[in-house]
Amino acid sequence: MNDKKLTGNLNITLIVSAIVLVVYNVIAFVVPIDRNSSFWTTYAFQMIAIILSALVASYATKKPTLKSLYLGISLFYVAMRYVITELVVGTLLLLLPTALNWVSIIAQVVILAVFLICVIVTDRAKDVIESTEAHIATKRQFVQSNLATVEGLIDTTTDDELRKNLQNLAETIKFSDPMSTDDVAELEEIESEIDREIVNLQTAIQANESTAKAQINDVELLFKKRNRLVKQAK
Repeated sequence: MNDKKLTGNLNITLIVSAIVLVVYNVIAFVVPIDRNSSFWTTYAFQMIAIILSALVASYATKKPTLKSLYLGISLFYVAMRYVITELVVGTLLLLLPTALNWVSIIAQVVILAVFLICVIVTDRAKDVIESTEAHIATKRQFVQSNLATVEGLIDTTTDDELRKNLQNLAETIKFSDPMSTDDVAELEEIESEIDREIVNLQTAIQANESTAKAQINDVELLFKKRNRLVKQAK
């Protein structure tokens, strides 16, 4: 998502929040009600709700990627639910007598606390999801990068037999488990060896060496061994 779209999302959020803030204050001071301690308590909490929700909503929509923005939407909804809940509950609490203002304070403090906890938990969950997806993408890169290399060799090879062997190797790589793991030292060694053998295979094919066919077979055997280890590690 480009900077213009991010700026647009942020501006819309801030404009809407400003409109809500203005309308709220007009209603609060135009409606003929007794502005006692209960009123000022509710007014303070509702102003906090509007401002905090605007800040959280702005944070949720100011994301560098579409996926991050999508994950941030849950934060946006938490903020909207909080401000709506506070406006409704706070207004109802105005019906209480002034002597029970302490009930209003406690109720609205609890609402604020629940909101803050939800924001922290939701934002943490979003970070965990993004971190996990980044980790998975890194793990999948091993198979994807080697598959792309072999497919590139197929396109540039003129020898029919060699191309057929490379196609078989590509099939083996394509259907390999994309998720490797760092927990098995032997697996890490095999993947490093595969990377080296792929480089050697590229060199052999480009130099039209007779060892290319044997190297293809070696890489295929290494991938099959790697796949067995991945399966055992799960």
